[in-house]
Amino acid sequence: LDVVGLAWAPDDSHLVSCSLDSDAPIIVWKLTDLAQRNHNTLNILCNPYKILGKTEHSSTVKGVTFDPAGTYLASSGDDPAVCIWRAHDDWGLEQKVNDGIFQ
Repeated sequence: LDVVGLAWAPDDSHLVSCSLDSDAPIIVWKLTDLAQRNHNTLNILCNPYKILGKTEHSSTVKGVTFDPAGTYLASSGDDPAVCIWRAHDDWGLEQKVNDGIFQ
């Protein structure tokens, strides 16, 4: 479905997208060098790496962003939850904030 948000990791290792797709609301794309240089350009292959937010968000995810150090990823959407994900290793949920701060 339609992608509604993108975020680049500060070290350019990952691209994260969020979409209107409830089966894959947040996709972490791992960027891999193809080690092929043509006229001083480097080809990059983008592979789906992780799918996040299927059970943590109860509605459409419309925004993702990394913290400046690239340690965490935040996601938000139509539900009142803001999820903080570890942007390394397992990409697990670090914290979910949904105590009504946006109601």
